[in-house]
Amino acid sequence: MKRLLGAVAVLAVSGCECLFPQFPGGTGGGGGHTTEVPMAHEACAEAVYSTDVFDLGAALKATRQPAVADGVVETRVSPQGCVVIVDTYAGGRRTGFELKQYRGIITILDAGNPADLQFGEMTATFLSATFEADGSMHARVDGDGDGRLDGEIDERRVGGLLTSRIATSYEQATGAVVQRETFTSLSADTTHFKVEELVSGALVTVRDFDAPAAQRQMSGCYMPRPAGASDTVPCTQTDDQIKARVKAALERLADCMGKIGGSFTLDQLELFLLHDVTTDGLKIECFRDPTYFGEAKTNEGKLRVNVDMLGCDSADFVDSTLAHELMHYSRGPHDFDHTTVTGNFGPRASTYSDPIRACEALCFPGGIVTRCTCAACLRVKACDSRCSSYGGCSVYDAAGMATMSEAVGAHCGSDNSWHSTMMACQSACGGGAGSCKSYSLSCDPSCQ
Repeated sequence: MKRLLGAVAVLAVSGCECLFPQFPGGTGGGGGHTTEVPMAHEACAEAVYSTDVFDLGAALKATRQPAVADGVVETRVSPQGCVVIVDTYAGGRRTGFELKQYRGIITILDAGNPADLQFGEMTATFLSATFEADGSMHARVDGDGDGRLDGEIDERRVGGLLTSRIATSYEQATGAVVQRETFTSLSADTTHFKVEELVSGALVTVRDFDAPAAQRQMSGCYMPRPAGASDTVPCTQTDDQIKARVKAALERLADCMGKIGGSFTLDQLELFLLHDVTTDGLKIECFRDPTYFGEAKTNEGKLRVNVDMLGCDSADFVDSTLAHELMHYSRGPHDFDHTTVTGNFGPRASTYSDPIRACEALCFPGGIVTRCTCAACLRVKACDSRCSSYGGCSVYDAAGMATMSEAVGAHCGSDNSWHSTMMACQSACGGGAGSCKSYSLSCDPSCQ
């Protein structure tokens, strides 16, 4: 009976997947001698793969959409080629996607005949996804490649339209669910978004609301609409040109988010799915309007772009708007309408209370960049080590009183009002204390 010497212990620690190809010269049982077969990635021994760091933005730029034909297409996305993207096609469509790293070769020994050797490659899979014929998707994320699941994404579609999306994050040590986001399409115009988080050992609903299916970017490079112009207009660029611009914007976002440090998160690795899967399937529509510049209709898989914005001389604004809209496909809608909220709701409160705006501010020029911006983007607390290189969140007035801190503020859902503290919200909220949600990023639970 064959057993693995040295390999099992390595796999148990690293969680790597072991692939056993067919070798010439017998299977290794009983007698005979199996010689080493050259591997496609045999150069990726530990000394190589451990230093073969891949950059998210560079990796996205290296990807390509291969011709749709049955088979497997592998694209190397790191300097030494140990990190690869693998696309699988069957029946004329993409059925699988992997971002993985080759980690050398293991030796398989036969207990009965120590001379009988076989060799197999070790891999660590950071991100994998399978796609059904109707576009439904299931993805698994292991941000550090240690074999323990960090998160899963399940998207269901009917007739090509997104009906539900569930994103689940896990605590590595225990496997417990620490966060679950559920997006549901209620109608052509309305969606529902629910967020559950682990609090004192139990999942607690922290956000639960209906939202417009169309999420709009309202401010930025103003382009007035000519008199008599209609809303929907022909695009001045082709769909492929606009999609290429979207991908370039996502690559800029990935360049920034990939440099935050630590193991990759679900939000960071999801950029691969946005870039290579979501963007390719987008329906593109253009409009002309002086009040908003981009619109994501996530349930329809449609991106609407202000045709005048495409001619804006600010590349930063165009890219940030496109990246902002695409993030709605992974992060859901805004919690509340920032354009009509009452109270002392300034740019910092807007940035720190909204993950999409936070990533946009963090990664494109002109935004507020602090530990709170980083924390809101990654959806962690401001004391998270990955955000330690950024400046503090607090702002003080002339009298030395803090007008903004890691506590951020709280929102009253019943009248769309903003308050400096959770206590102030609970006191003033017309819908009662239960209508208030704290957006504190402080690690002190009493700091609300």
